[in-house]
Amino acid sequence: MTFNSSRYAVVLACSIIGSLAFNACDPSNNSVNEIPGFDDQDQAIEQYCDSQAVAKLSIPTGATVREVPTDYTTIQEAVDAADPGDYIYVLNGNYNEQVNTTYAGGIHIIGQNQYNVIIDANGLGSSTTAVTLATGSSLKNVTVTNATVGVDILDYGDIFRVRSVGNGSGFSLNAENRNYLTIDDYASEIVCNTVYSNSYSGMFVKEATSVLNPYLTVLISYNYINKNTGKGVDIGCGVIHITNNIVYQNGKNRGPAYGIIISNDYRNKNSLAIIEGNFIAENYSGIHINNTQAFSVRDNIISKHHIGVNVVYDHTFEPNASITRNKIYDSDGAGIDLAYVNTIRVEDNLIANTKDPGSAIISLYSRNVSMTNNTLVSGKSGINIDITNAEAEETDIFIYNNIITGMSSHGITKNSNGSPNYNWDGIIYSRNNTFWNNGDMNSSNGTLVDGNRNVDPKYNDPANDDFTLQGTSSALDTGYSYSPMFLTDLDGNARISGPQIDRGAYEAASNVALCASGQGQLQISNNRSETIDVHIYYADYNWADQAALTVSVDSMATLVETIPVGFYFVIADYQSQEDGVTLNISCDAHEEINYR
Repeated sequence: MTFNSSRYAVVLACSIIGSLAFNACDPSNNSVNEIPGFDDQDQAIEQYCDSQAVAKLSIPTGATVREVPTDYTTIQEAVDAADPGDYIYVLNGNYNEQVNTTYAGGIHIIGQNQYNVIIDANGLGSSTTAVTLATGSSLKNVTVTNATVGVDILDYGDIFRVRSVGNGSGFSLNAENRNYLTIDDYASEIVCNTVYSNSYSGMFVKEATSVLNPYLTVLISYNYINKNTGKGVDIGCGVIHITNNIVYQNGKNRGPAYGIIISNDYRNKNSLAIIEGNFIAENYSGIHINNTQAFSVRDNIISKHHIGVNVVYDHTFEPNASITRNKIYDSDGAGIDLAYVNTIRVEDNLIANTKDPGSAIISLYSRNVSMTNNTLVSGKSGINIDITNAEAEETDIFIYNNIITGMSSHGITKNSNGSPNYNWDGIIYSRNNTFWNNGDMNSSNGTLVDGNRNVDPKYNDPANDDFTLQGTSSALDTGYSYSPMFLTDLDGNARISGPQIDRGAYEAASNVALCASGQGQLQISNNRSETIDVHIYYADYNWADQAALTVSVDSMATLVETIPVGFYFVIADYQSQEDGVTLNISCDAHEEINYR
């Protein structure tokens, strides 16, 4: 049968036929809505998947279409009759069968409605696969249930808007001979699916038994991966991009099981994993990475785990690895746990409300670890460096520009469990960190300390988890100079907005005034009568290298300076008695004044 566009309209509404013992229309179905960040991610998935549905579920004009049950009684009968490139269009109904495209390849199966086209392997044997996709095949807009494996991809293929519910494993992907080398050229796309309440892993990507392939590229994006008994996403090899998923309550009562685990054996250390923009909550542990040479964990919300992010190496190689711009809440063991790690950057993270006796960051027998510009709030220790079993070759650890507050014990501690290992010859560089309201400000002996402060960082609204900085914070413009990984901070603001980087995960934005008529008047809010610093930074992109500025504060203090471009000066210790400080700035037209 040739394609007819009016005949094959895909139904997207959530109307249920048949009887399944789960909530088909609401994959969350619990109090996850109460966790900060869930609603935004839920809405993002819904909007993205709706925007992709028409294109993804369309059948090309002129394609051969085999309709079930109109033309064929079963889906398998249609597959057996198909040629590579054919489409199998499945009308609403319950189909008690296993579907295997192995002998055809390149077959595309599309259901009329993802809730109402149900491929059910119940009663078909002790080891079943609801749908097996051969090389280049795809499955879209159906439900698979009651199988050992819901969908098994051999080599590579695509899955879109498939609901895998009540199986052993939701999806399984076996790598064969593909050699895609860039993350933008995906061999397999697993997008906009619901993988829910399976008795083992939600998604399982593994290498073939006979062919080692570290270059299989897989996109796992905008999926709901919820309430599977084992791991949410279990990755064994390849170039993997896991982005914008909701991964919730997997392995919650079965530890150790993880929301996302990347676990390569010794042959696969050159694999690459990017885990970004996900909402990961209430799994046993959030993310576990083992022996993966290159990875980036960034821009995720990770909440309510034993360990938020756990990284384990074998110390025999140097990875290109980073954990950046994540928000990690309510861990009961550690926010980030690094074990035997060789070279990693931990940067621009917020780790809040780690349960005592947990630590925000633990570095266990690790070397070349850079921990910079993190905001760590509440726990036993902010950063715990454990050298109990460290070796002489263990090298330096860099701790710069962090804000560490509310720890019951130490801000930074070096721990040897009572038996210091004198073979360890590394140095802990602790520079330009801010400590406040901790049991102990500094780390133990052996640390090079410089520029640290024990002072209130002045968060804007910590009671409501707003750990951005007030305009009067001493953490502004006082960080140690280094090259940040990204040009934006945890909230997407420009990373260096003043003359020097701020401390902590959040950069306070500069206010800019353009003196178009030779006179600018700026208002800085200051609702309390206290000593404040008014910071002025002058930058001129169009005029001479220097200019004269007149600055007055409430008409009580005047400073006249001739300053070069990029010059920075402070009107310090000004006692404000009013609500607001007025700066009257005189400058040439079109010159730019930045103030903080």
